[in-house]
Amino acid sequence: MVAFIDSFFPVMFEDEMYSRTLRCNECELLVTNNRCDTCKQYRCTLRALHSQWLRQQKKTANHASISSHTNFRYLKTPERQQRIRRLRNEIVNKRKEVERLKSYVNVATEQHGIYIEEALEKDIKQIMEEKSNEIRKTYQADSFQCIFWNQQLELLKLKDKRQIRWHPMIIRWCLSLKLLSSASYHALRSSNLVILPSERTLRDYTNIVKAKTGFSTGIDAQLCHEANIDSIPDHEKYVCLVFDEVKIKEDLVFDKHSLELVGFVQIGDINTHLSKFESCSMPQKTPVAPQLATHMLSFMVSGIMTDLQFPYVSFPCSTICGDQLYSMVWGCIRRLETCGFKVLAVTCDGASSNRTFMKLHQSGDNLTYKTINPYANEDRPLFFISDPSHLIKTVRNCWANSYGHSYTRKLKINGQDISWQHLVDLYKAHRGPDCATLGLSILPKLKWEHIELNSYSKMRVDLAAQVLSTTVAEAFAYENSPHTKETERFVRIFDKFFDLMNTRNTKEFVLKRKPNLAPYINNPETEERLKWLQDVFLPYLDEWEAYAHAQEHLSSAEQIKLCLSQETLQGLRITVHAFIELVRYLLKQPRVVYVLSAKLSQDCVESFFGKQRMRGGYCENPNVSSFISGAQSLRVQSSTAIQPRTGNCRLRVVDDVCIDDRPLPKRKRISKKK
Repeated sequence: MVAFIDSFFPVMFEDEMYSRTLRCNECELLVTNNRCDTCKQYRCTLRALHSQWLRQQKKTANHASISSHTNFRYLKTPERQQRIRRLRNEIVNKRKEVERLKSYVNVATEQHGIYIEEALEKDIKQIMEEKSNEIRKTYQADSFQCIFWNQQLELLKLKDKRQIRWHPMIIRWCLSLKLLSSASYHALRSSNLVILPSERTLRDYTNIVKAKTGFSTGIDAQLCHEANIDSIPDHEKYVCLVFDEVKIKEDLVFDKHSLELVGFVQIGDINTHLSKFESCSMPQKTPVAPQLATHMLSFMVSGIMTDLQFPYVSFPCSTICGDQLYSMVWGCIRRLETCGFKVLAVTCDGASSNRTFMKLHQSGDNLTYKTINPYANEDRPLFFISDPSHLIKTVRNCWANSYGHSYTRKLKINGQDISWQHLVDLYKAHRGPDCATLGLSILPKLKWEHIELNSYSKMRVDLAAQVLSTTVAEAFAYENSPHTKETERFVRIFDKFFDLMNTRNTKEFVLKRKPNLAPYINNPETEERLKWLQDVFLPYLDEWEAYAHAQEHLSSAEQIKLCLSQETLQGLRITVHAFIELVRYLLKQPRVVYVLSAKLSQDCVESFFGKQRMRGGYCENPNVSSFISGAQSLRVQSSTAIQPRTGNCRLRVVDDVCIDDRPLPKRKRISKKK
């Protein structure tokens, strides 16, 4: 069937005039009715073909547009040529626009510009010197604001700006700005509003150690310098090894210095050799090609008694199993113990490879939550901790799937359901569109994003913590429904658990009026909280699991649905047992005043991943080369790095930046011989 678009004669249909219509070639044109018989027969088919043609034209136009993000390799030849042509025209137009703006700026400068004479420059210096006393009165002498003012004043007095010795905090601050946007830093420095170090100077500080994957003696020395390991007391040497993996872009980059391709899987010398041996032993005709890395496994050193957060080592990987993880974790511990640190805990999430890694230390049928540290100088255990933030998310997800969302769970204990529908009904009654309550609400933080979860909101810890909170439990108590008693109890128990595992400072429990957020000190209150975890929280999990298995009229698959997932239960038990013994061990050590449980979480590595994604303004999917170079820059920045605004952990606002006056190691410049 052949058709065409008739735009020569207007068409009247149902008292409306149309300038174009779709006709088949066999159309009778002159008929007494509205349409001829042939057009009536093929009308639906013609309209479908025409709509398909319009969609195809729109799709082609979108792919060929300048703003399209489709890779050239996926475009057809006409689309690729059209897009290249449009890009060339856009470049020409932008160049003309730049030249026009340059001429406009030059004319405006000549007509309205003011030339700063030498006398005026001296006046600016004099004004800054006179106002220095006010700056010193307003800010402390060791504050960042006062340091920045003194550096700018010193630069104005110098004839040659290259003679300045930059303060380490200024270098770290400039590196933080440059990491966000190199173009913005260049524009700020070129504006001459403030005098900042050159990009070459910043590279001398970041390239003191060659950025590469795997272990490095240079990074070990940098870690010892950052922690000041030679002068700190013994109780400040306790650290926690935190690791997690992040998705990266599969890409290869040629390193002109090492003459190697960066982007392949590198999981340590031992694991690499074992993988090659395993691939060579398999009977196959074609050789196995090197595998591109899809994830980056990063290890961070987090101080338990200090604010140390250091990106230690990263491994490009694709899929990691427990035995490969075993050699990498113990390799980190061996090097850290050699440097003088005391590794007391290992924190990770509940991935299958991490659970397998913990099971490799199992002796008998007991729960594995600690092992012996063979590299320690004294008799010191090594505790395994499953990240509490991930556990609270998995608990919330199990609850959300109980009679809601995917309906994979039917949580039930003591004959009562723990249903997500209870929370939905509570939200609709007090926060929904049909709510009759005006003004104050008993659920002030609860929003629709807490109720209707998607793939992104399921990863946010703050949403899970706000759902499993005392506010929601009190709202259930206010409703006083007999069907929600176990749901209220469930929310209260896990709210207290997360508070006990999330103590961050010595003042938060006073500001929020929550005693569970108080730091752990050597007093009866601390022992009472630890006993609650041991005598109330763990028996609650055992009671719930026993009730599910006692329902003999149900199949084993149905019994599993009545309780939390086995992975979540195992992670909760491992974390609680390890945390109780770790706190008691630390409080027995000399000079240990208090312990903060949040030091054992994965927030530091999540913040590190967020800073990597902020690189260059937006780098959601970095490759191996950009990831390791960004990690080296973040090592130098230390605590001055700007915190990410988004991510699955809350933004930590630092009011007082710790001023470090120790000089930063700098790469020596090699003069070129003539």
